Formats: sequence, C-alpha cells, structure tokens
Amino acid sequence: MSTSPESQLICDARQVIARRFGVGYRLSHVTYVVFGPDGSRQAIRVESQEVVAVERLPADARHGPDFRSVNWFGTVYTFTPTQAAIVQVLWQAWEGGTPDVGGEHLLERSGSDHDRVDALFRSHPAWGAMIVSQVKGSYRLTPPGDPRPALPVAA
Repeated sequence: MSTSPESQLICDARQVIARRFGVGYRLSHVTYVVFGPDGSRQAIRVESQEVVAVERLPADARHGPDFRSVNWFGTVYTFTPTQAAIVQVLWQAWEGGTPDVGGEHLLERSGSDHDRVDALFRSHPAWGAMIVSQVKGSYRLTPPGDPRPALPVAA
C-alpha cells in the first residue's frame, strides 16, 4: 500500500518532533513553504494527512552576489556595476534599520564621477519605485506599499 505525499510529510514531521523534543509531543499540523521556479512562494498547511490550505505568500526581497540582479518583492531589476554598488550600500542600510543614506556617500562608495544619484538612475524602473528620496539629498530603499511619501524625482 502506497502512502500519499501528504501522509509522508506528516510522518516525517512526527519523526522530527520525536527526535527534537522526545515523547509526549503531539503534531497538530505542518506548514510547508514551497518555492516555485519563478520565485513565488506558497504556504501549504497539512492536517491529519490532508492539505487543508494553500496560500500564496508575498514575494520577498533578494539579490545576486554583486547586486547586479535584484528581485524586489516580486519585481526583478538589473543594474549597471555603478548602480549595483549604490543598491548594495542602500540594501545594507535598509537591513540595518537605518535606511537613509546621503547621496555624496553613495556616489563615493560607488566610485561614480557623477555629482547626483538621480543622474545615475535616470529612466531606470527602480527609481521612484524601489529607490526613493524622502529627505533632500538622502536616498533609501522602500518596500511596496510603504506609506511614507517620496520627494518628487527629477526625470
């Protein structure tokens, strides 16, 4: 008699619980996060060997090793080496909880000979969507739906 994939998942989860916590613990349900080839994520909840819920999870933010490629909550952006260096500095500040970075610092760290950050991103789709300015001369990464308004950007 073959077992269903859901039954096997429950069995595997019970074994992990037994090894980790010992006897006496009971499994209520298991939620698996499944990653699709397009970067999508789904949460699959299994109870009593039956799939009871499948929920599409919001996309997250990821980047390549050199920041030339970024998946920003489901939108993929590609950057030049200079742009990527700026995105890397902004990303580190965003992850550190201090998201605003001065334009002069960004230009210096990127090795750019431009005198304005917006000139480097002119016509780039990430400008105004992923990269914004909320204080004159300062820039940050902003997740989709961030309620703080951005300053108007020069085109």
